[in-house]
Amino acid sequence: MDQDLKDSRAVAKRKFTRKVNLLREAHSQNDPMAVLQDIYSDILVQFKVMEEINEKLVKSLNSSDENYDKMIEELEIYITDVERVKNDAHAMISKPVSDLPKLRVLR
Repeated sequence: MDQDLKDSRAVAKRKFTRKVNLLREAHSQNDPMAVLQDIYSDILVQFKVMEEINEKLVKSLNSSDENYDKMIEELEIYITDVERVKNDAHAMISKPVSDLPKLRVLR
């Protein structure tokens, strides 16, 4: 796999995680909905960046590699896990506090 792309994706993931943490904190402090929506917009931007980089990683793989299917599966699991966190963040700005799922933490 292309190391530069993996490094870029890691940087984007760190930004994404910081924004999710910021949203969680702002939500717990009962910040105005406009603030929460603004932070969520930043989350969407970072998710899109990670999704694009992940797609480039998929395209960079050699289909004749013996580990090709496993690498594709790992890339799909990675972006799916990140998307779940994005969806949990969206729920924070869409539902009453009592109905919210706990946000997943990416490691």
